[in-house]
Amino acid sequence: MWPNLAAGGLIVLFFGLFLFLSGLPFGFVIMLAGPIMFVAGLLLPDSPPVRPLDPTLKYCRFCLNEIPLDAKICPECGLPPD
Repeated sequence: MWPNLAAGGLIVLFFGLFLFLSGLPFGFVIMLAGPIMFVAGLLLPDSPPVRPLDPTLKYCRFCLNEIPLDAKICPECGLPPD
């Protein structure tokens, strides 16, 4: 499940409805994209987490470099990885 995609689909649906009711013809097309996004957000499976090949490493969430598991500061970007 992708909750952000489902929530975005609802926003697009209501924005398309607003445009359609305002008299703009392309609002109907945008309004149709909303339910497609919503259903896709509910039906798509979660993506598997990405792990380094070496089990003694992890990814820094800022620079995405592989660093040791016990690192408090990333040696590449200087930020705390956790």
